[in-house]
Amino acid sequence: MIQPHIDWLDRYFAEGVFISAGQKQPRTGCVILVKSMPLEQLEQILQQDPFQQVADYHITEVHFSKTGSGFEQLLDN
Repeated sequence: MIQPHIDWLDRYFAEGVFISAGQKQPRTGCVILVKSMPLEQLEQILQQDPFQQVADYHITEVHFSKTGSGFEQLLDN
């Protein structure tokens, strides 16, 4: 079941939708940074994740006002 999830991640990285992803520590799930988009669009993307059958998604919208060098794309324009 992990490969279909990886394929799903790869698709949205290739489309430029996902910015970064990784496992939480302790390993209780993962975090995905996503480009700004309407909530409905993000929910549709999450519904395509093969893990959606067993995952609980918690969406938190963040408006970054400051970043380190190299992460300027995260700033609100």
